[in-house]
Amino acid sequence: METLGIAPALRAKTVLVPGGLVGLPVANGQAFVGLQQMSELLAVPGIRLAGPRPPDIQNYTVYAAGVGMTASHPEAAKALLAALSDGAMASILAAQAWSLRRHDRFGHHR
Repeated sequence: METLGIAPALRAKTVLVPGGLVGLPVANGQAFVGLQQMSELLAVPGIRLAGPRPPDIQNYTVYAAGVGMTASHPEAAKALLAALSDGAMASILAAQAWSLRRHDRFGHHR
């Protein structure tokens, strides 16, 4: 909000929701707007998703997975990871406001 120049105007009207779903106070009328990960907001009935923040102030969470050296079922774990990273999974993830992006071992998008 600082980047957009609206932080001072919002400061007096901002309520921090410690843990849980930010969309709940919006759904029950205690708040007019809520900011949280889109996938979390989509889980709350009774709110309308306005959309993502502008790209220059957007944050992305990168999840990584691997199979432990001493995993008791490494082939099953590898199969799960392959299924989760398959291109066919992209539409399922997109319906929940997730995106499938490939990253190298340092977290850089490829």
